[in-house]
Amino acid sequence: MEIWSYYRILRRRIWLVLLCVAICVVAVGFYLASSAQMWQGRTTVMEKAIYERGVPVYPTVAVQNLNPEMRLADLATVASSVTVRERAVAYLSDLGYTLDPQMLLERMRVQPIMGTGVLEITVTSRDQNEAVEAARAIQQEFVRFYRDLIRGPAAQSRAFIEKQLKDAELDLMKARQAKMAFEASNALPRPDVQAQVLIQRSADVDYLVAQAEADAGASAQRLNAIDDQIKREPTMKIASENITDNPVYMDLLRQKAAAEAALATQLATRGK
Repeated sequence: MEIWSYYRILRRRIWLVLLCVAICVVAVGFYLASSAQMWQGRTTVMEKAIYERGVPVYPTVAVQNLNPEMRLADLATVASSVTVRERAVAYLSDLGYTLDPQMLLERMRVQPIMGTGVLEITVTSRDQNEAVEAARAIQQEFVRFYRDLIRGPAAQSRAFIEKQLKDAELDLMKARQAKMAFEASNALPRPDVQAQVLIQRSADVDYLVAQAEADAGASAQRLNAIDDQIKREPTMKIASENITDNPVYMDLLRQKAAAEAALATQLATRGK
């Protein structure tokens, strides 16, 4: 019965209810018509898995958050940081959009998409192009700032090592030039050239020694042959009933003396 009584009351005041509804609809339409149209620029970014290729030069400690939602919340804080907003404002000013970091903070919203590893960046603006460019600028500057945080120390170490390597190569070149100038001014022979000269001289001496030994052996053989002939020839020989020296024997003695002199000369040369 109570519900029926309420119905009878509303039925008697139906025109008043319809009038209130019409006034609300007109007010909402007037507000929408008078207010400026707002645009939203939306973009997403996702963190890649951190891994290292090869053997690290310096020992590093890898710390990974096991809670993905907490990890995305930390990344959202980094994306809305002052550094990222200042860089995005500088990029947008080059494109002709006038924004400041505080205004950009009021218009932007960075939130993780639950159940995924994606971070959503949204920027609201009256200008459609400004909203799109602002969201894109925040994404680019966030990625660059994140890369600087992760790879900054490694990049600095690489630059330092490359500089040290260039300095070492320059010092090595200067040392080589100084060595060449010193050798040229003091006429010092190179060790490899000097070794080759010594080896060639040693080979020449060995050849001369072998040739001298062969000549001495041949002379000794000729001397032995002459001795054998002398032993076979008689000291005296009968010629026309006169006793005289054997001319063949005397000739062999002369050949023996010449052979002994040649052998002595060769032995003396070999001894030197």
